[in-house]
Amino acid sequence: MSAIRTDQMEQLVSAVDAISKCLINDFENSYYKVKTIYQNVEKFWDGFCIDIYDFVTKYINIEANQTIRQAMQDVICCLQNAVINECHKTNHPNAHGLSIYFPSSDRYSSYYSDKYYSWYGLDFSNSTHWDDFFGILFWNKSNRCYFCCFRRIWSDSVY
Repeated sequence: MSAIRTDQMEQLVSAVDAISKCLINDFENSYYKVKTIYQNVEKFWDGFCIDIYDFVTKYINIEANQTIRQAMQDVICCLQNAVINECHKTNHPNAHGLSIYFPSSDRYSSYYSDKYYSWYGLDFSNSTHWDDFFGILFWNKSNRCYFCCFRRIWSDSVY
């Protein structure tokens, strides 16, 4: 459980969008890092969500690229500004007060298919590239060409 400053959400959303773009732009490297981190990151709700602070902290620990490290550090700063206080039970030792949707690949394909994708009307999925990152992450294992095509047509490129 946590208390959150909602007036800090816009900055946090922008920071999460920035790391989404970083992960997409460096996908050939980030894919394996994300896969490794996911195995040990704090998960909630049967593995549908992860603690965003725990994920970012673990990613910083294995990332050498200073641009990506800084983007991840920006998320940590935004989280520290947004989370007033949190508490958790001992079965979630790496919980820090805010989780984000990040299912395993089998759950993504079962529950987050194209027919349900981001058209729930949620501002977060419509305003960030977080869901685009999942599109690449989970399509990658079966269709390597998808990533190449996506990079060519991505309209909000940061290259």
